[in-house]
Amino acid sequence: MKSLIALLVLGFSLSTQAAPSTFSCSNVGGTAEWTIYIDLTKKVAGFFDNDSTVTVPLKQVLSLESMPPQTEYHFEGADQGGGKNAKLHIIFNITRMTGHVVFIDSKGKSEDMRAEDGCSADNSINL
Repeated sequence: MKSLIALLVLGFSLSTQAAPSTFSCSNVGGTAEWTIYIDLTKKVAGFFDNDSTVTVPLKQVLSLESMPPQTEYHFEGADQGGGKNAKLHIIFNITRMTGHVVFIDSKGKSEDMRAEDGCSADNSINL
């Protein structure tokens, strides 16, 4: 009986662990140092490009009707390093653990780069 209670308590404690809320997505655009950072608790994402990290706020969460159903987080804001009126969009698909960034310059020209190595939970994120 004691072992059954111990198993129930252990099972309950394992099932109540919090889901990760911070993630990193590496090798963006095929460049090993370029990384997307996601912090769902703070509702912010960042892109590191060897020099600095540009952060942008969460704008929307989309539920995609697919099999299996997917959830995407869309972050967007000014790209401080991209010049006047430049925009940065970061899209994180938590279901598929994928991420990509879209840069839009002041003339409306866009560049889309994917995290070639996918995304993973990362407790070291501090945006």
